[in-house]
Amino acid sequence: LFWQTPLEGIRNDIFEVTRDGTPIEYRGPMVKRGAPEPQDYAALPPGGSRSAEVDLAPAYDLSAPGSYRVRFCGRLLDVADTPPRPGEHAQRPLEVRGNPVSFRIAR
Repeated sequence: LFWQTPLEGIRNDIFEVTRDGTPIEYRGPMVKRGAPEPQDYAALPPGGSRSAEVDLAPAYDLSAPGSYRVRFCGRLLDVADTPPRPGEHAQRPLEVRGNPVSFRIAR
């Protein structure tokens, strides 16, 4: 299930963002949904990967100069071998901690 992952953009607090070691508060949207449909799943073959680019600026205050650190800290809401059939709601969540990325903003 690709909800609340970078594959859908930022629609929830899914990143840990710090500036000079101080956490930056999330200020983006918080989306809630009903039951997922088969099209809400992203297929990933064994050993495969998916990637996405996201713009952090609408969801986190990046206006001040400093050293930033960003890490995906989320929960895959449903990890399954195959998408569920309509009416199935047995979800298997998986906690995920991504590798941190650092960058610097200078004025």
